[in-house]
Amino acid sequence: LVGDAEQLQPIEAGAAFRAISERVGLMELEGIRRQTEAWAQEASRDLARGRVATALDAYNERGHVTWSDTREDAHEALVEDWLASESGENGSALALAHSNADVFMINGLIREARKERGELADGIEYQTSRGVREFAAGDRLLLLKNDRDVKNGMLGTVQSVSPEALTVKLDASRTIEVRPDEYDTFDHGYAATVHKSQGATVD
Repeated sequence: LVGDAEQLQPIEAGAAFRAISERVGLMELEGIRRQTEAWAQEASRDLARGRVATALDAYNERGHVTWSDTREDAHEALVEDWLASESGENGSALALAHSNADVFMINGLIREARKERGELADGIEYQTSRGVREFAAGDRLLLLKNDRDVKNGMLGTVQSVSPEALTVKLDASRTIEVRPDEYDTFDHGYAATVHKSQGATVD
């Protein structure tokens, strides 16, 4: 029986790990390799330790946080930033959003801008698990499900398209063939949800 002043503690993974660490100790990984500047490494440590406001302040002080009055303005700014990073010498980029609806919108906007610049031509429409999507050589592609030799969240660049298959060079340097009649869980890879982007590495 539990009295009025008592409360059962939740049964969760965190409690179990806490008990183990108290009994046998723990080791913490502190090396940060993705961020090369000292302030960015410290901001990553702050994020990992739950000091989100401190981490965001570090980015804000260096001009890496921007504000938009509307969602449409934010989408437009993300598109401009993505296009600027891809057309320069900055390497790969990925726009992040909270909802699938925002991801769908941003993917479409970036793709349309690339088509207007002549970077995507002769696309083919494919039926995917998320609806009909057009892909062309040069498009970014995001895999959405583990299957044999591919993992959920992998990103790549479409090398060629045919009615039966897309040839995709994964960012991990391997080239695969995606056959929509066998694997239809893919989408454009210009933007992704924060959740889906876990594990992805972009510059």
